[in-house]
Amino acid sequence: MKKIFFFHWYLPSAYWGILLIVISAIATAVTIHILFPFFRRHALACPTARSSHLVPTPQGGGFAIISVTIGFFLLYFISFYPELLLPPILSVIGASLGLLILGGIDDIRPLPAQLRFLIQFSFVILIIWFLPEETRLLNNTIPNEIEKLIITLGIVWFVNLVNFMDGIDLITTVEMLPVWTVVLFFSDDSQNLPLMFISLCIIGSLIGFLPYNWPVARLFMGDIGSLPLGLLTGWALLQLAYQTSLILALIPALYYIADATLTLIKRLINGEKIWEAHRSHFYQRAFENERNVLIVISKILIANIILLIITCSTIILRKLYNPLIVDLVALSAACLIVNNLLSRLGQKQKIDQLG
Repeated sequence: MKKIFFFHWYLPSAYWGILLIVISAIATAVTIHILFPFFRRHALACPTARSSHLVPTPQGGGFAIISVTIGFFLLYFISFYPELLLPPILSVIGASLGLLILGGIDDIRPLPAQLRFLIQFSFVILIIWFLPEETRLLNNTIPNEIEKLIITLGIVWFVNLVNFMDGIDLITTVEMLPVWTVVLFFSDDSQNLPLMFISLCIIGSLIGFLPYNWPVARLFMGDIGSLPLGLLTGWALLQLAYQTSLILALIPALYYIADATLTLIKRLINGEKIWEAHRSHFYQRAFENERNVLIVISKILIANIILLIITCSTIILRKLYNPLIVDLVALSAACLIVNNLLSRLGQKQKIDQLG
């Protein structure tokens, strides 16, 4: 069994991971408890056209998730593995802190959309700039500069779609827990200690945040959490893509990608202003139909668990069989799952329209 050095003890990796998850969960819950009066006074989310809540609710819980994750990461690696703090990982940490600040400002005093996008692009470019030159997604089929531009646009879109999708209680938690479980499985399989540490901290922090966001939520994540969490998740999936394939990296977050992207395309076709608040996402329409958050969330969670199983199984099977064939079969299965989920989220609305 593998051993990992942690706080001067040699522990089996499974126990080390459980311990770090528990510590992160407790630290996040305590941080939220301490800061809750501040959130209530200075960061109230008032109901808007996009909201699913009816009364002003504090937001900012994402600060605890990100600060605990980054704080523990820096404390541990500065103390024990400073040689692993290379520019690529430091650029991700720095960009995440930058988006945390941006999101915090936007939660308290909303910023113009153009300024938010400009700052997001700047931080993503910082990460792409420090990527090792030899890391390629498309095997030199297109120039490296074009590939990096595509990656930049993809990560910026992912950051924003995580923000867009954070519109009802628990949805980000039930999306990100399975995704980061996939990242944990991959990082353990590839022996990527920094990625493994971050995934354990985020899993624990999301668990610590969960009681505060349970319906009816007492606290929202806010842009202060959704923006850097989207960045960290996009970066983690990029690492998965580099080590396996782009196809496989899309599967864990396929529901979020499909819901946000299809909604955006539909709004563009309808000539709507895509930067304005709306209630057009599949999960928002499902909530309006059901009027029960837990029913909607349960459907999303079940689908995401299946996507988790598909991805982890594919990581193993592609070592035994033709990777491309395995990836395509996995993607096909994942698309069927997500298509079924989207159909179920909109099913009642379709029935009403036919009646």
